[in-house]
Amino acid sequence: MFDVGVTNPVNGLTTVAIAPFFNLSEERSVDGRRFAQAYFTELQKTPGFQVVPVGIVEQAIHDHKLEMNSRDDALKLVEILHVDAIVVGAITDYSPYYPPRIGMQVSWYSPREWTFAPGVPVFVYLRQRATPRRKWSLWKDK
Repeated sequence: MFDVGVTNPVNGLTTVAIAPFFNLSEERSVDGRRFAQAYFTELQKTPGFQVVPVGIVEQAIHDHKLEMNSRDDALKLVEILHVDAIVVGAITDYSPYYPPRIGMQVSWYSPREWTFAPGVPVFVYLRQRATPRRKWSLWKDK
């Protein structure tokens, strides 16, 4: 039996902030903040990441008058928030109608060089901390 799961594949990169996503699609109803919140929620579930709430990032962008349209703005925000990396995303295609579709581009910015280590073993105690009161099985939920 193999324990399959997701963990942070970048050793040392633990604190991440997520900026509101840009809407580059033709769909006017796209709310970049909602997409950033969804990304925040999913990344927060991943053992090994501490994620700064989108509202705090928005406030820092506003307070420091950043436009987030360059790498320099992204790296300045990393410094301001004292995080390891900032996520800047854009919705490039979106249709809420059946069948729904989404296209996204997501970039992570950091002043440091990181080593990506795919295939990091999943430790059972990390999974249990991330999802308490649930037993995991490869074949079915118990």
